[in-house]
Amino acid sequence: MNREEIIKGLGKIGDFFRARADMAVGDGKMLLLNWMKCAEEAAEAMKSQEARLITYEDFHSRHEDGGEAIPCWKEARSKTRRSGWAVIVYGKMLADLETGVARYWTARPTEEQMREEAWPIMK
Repeated sequence: MNREEIIKGLGKIGDFFRARADMAVGDGKMLLLNWMKCAEEAAEAMKSQEARLITYEDFHSRHEDGGEAIPCWKEARSKTRRSGWAVIVYGKMLADLETGVARYWTARPTEEQMREEAWPIMK
């Protein structure tokens, strides 16, 4: 079973508990709504683990002062295409995005994701 199937299944479980809660009262209703919330949160947690590019806007909105560093998967644009786990800070990421020498991911991307995703360059 792949990630998408699991996320879809958790959504169906949440829908099931929501429908049952609509027919229930009292403690039973509260229990069903709690289970619904757990299924929804599990699906959201799985979605957040999916690799995606970190944009300047993502980084800036989370770190207004620019002082905090975040772990990420850094992919360098070079002949060797060196990649690996890194910690980025606001200034370094901004310079890399402006020049297009590297891009940053929330998790380790698949080879397919790296091929399909365009290299972001700020203007």
